[in-house]
Amino acid sequence: MGLFLLAGCAPEVERPAAKPTADVEKTAGSSERSAAVTDSTTAGKSRGLRAWFFNISSESNPCEGWSWGQSDAKGTLGSFEMFLWHGRTDDGVPYWTVAGGDGYHNACIARNTTNHVRYGVKPGELAFHPGPDRHLAVVRWTAPMSGTASIWGRFGEGDSGTVDVYVLKTDGDGKVTEILFKSLNTAKDEDFKTTAKVFRGETIDFVVGNAGDWTGDSTPLQATIVLEPGPNPADLPVVAAPAEDDAAMALKAKEAMLDLIRSDRRLFIGDPDPVILARLELKKRDEHQYSLGAFVIDVVAKTYSADIGQDAPEVYFYSGKFEVDAAGRWKAMKPQVQRGRRAMPAAA
Repeated sequence: MGLFLLAGCAPEVERPAAKPTADVEKTAGSSERSAAVTDSTTAGKSRGLRAWFFNISSESNPCEGWSWGQSDAKGTLGSFEMFLWHGRTDDGVPYWTVAGGDGYHNACIARNTTNHVRYGVKPGELAFHPGPDRHLAVVRWTAPMSGTASIWGRFGEGDSGTVDVYVLKTDGDGKVTEILFKSLNTAKDEDFKTTAKVFRGETIDFVVGNAGDWTGDSTPLQATIVLEPGPNPADLPVVAAPAEDDAAMALKAKEAMLDLIRSDRRLFIGDPDPVILARLELKKRDEHQYSLGAFVIDVVAKTYSADIGQDAPEVYFYSGKFEVDAAGRWKAMKPQVQRGRRAMPAAA
């Protein structure tokens, strides 16, 4: 089985319908980050439209609203375990996978940085590949606000194997609320174009499964999401609680995180000094993301994660979720802890 290289966003010049306009909220970032543009085929002259073109970062997962990982071992649609391990293959191809994975024998996402077609994936394309068991490969977009999402793109033909592909809407907590697109046992390009009403924190999942045989399943992905901010009056509860801003949620997440560390220090490497814990400051990291010591908190996805090294290159990967009760109190749930080796830079 070869390395499956990940699907990605096509360069802007290859999307002639997409034209930046003054009506669109601008977001800063490199070429590997999401851009805010108006697509003339769906946007018209509406103000505030924002677009996300799927891409991956070699440094951070999640990044700019996107995250990538795999389903649970049962292949349950809607389940999600974020990839925490990133590295490079022997020929320098960057990939993300599970802790301790090697980019060849696990569910994975990667970019073809070579100058030739590799396992059905063209140079520059991103692709993902399911695992050898029932693990599905998942690319997830989390809605930063409520609105109507226009979603289009393609699962590429990729390598020689057959796959099952889906576009799903989930509640962000493991439950599929709508199947927006699916094609089973396919070995050809699958174009999709659909819309979905979303609330903040809900997700759009792009999924590939192995259709019973995981060999040759590298599947390129191109995906664009344009969000017209809500609200969606027909779907709102009769009495909607006022939304908290990110800063307020981040403070609650910080306290929940500290409570977890204090309550069970055995979960974490070392013995955190109470004085140090008390002095930890919450720092703005990115849109909807904050750092607290070694931990990264995402207040929209309601997740936290950290890579904590003991003796480099040995490292422990932590990932967990926050639960919010009816009163708005945040609680950090116990994390998943994986032990592995830190991906080392490729030799020059």
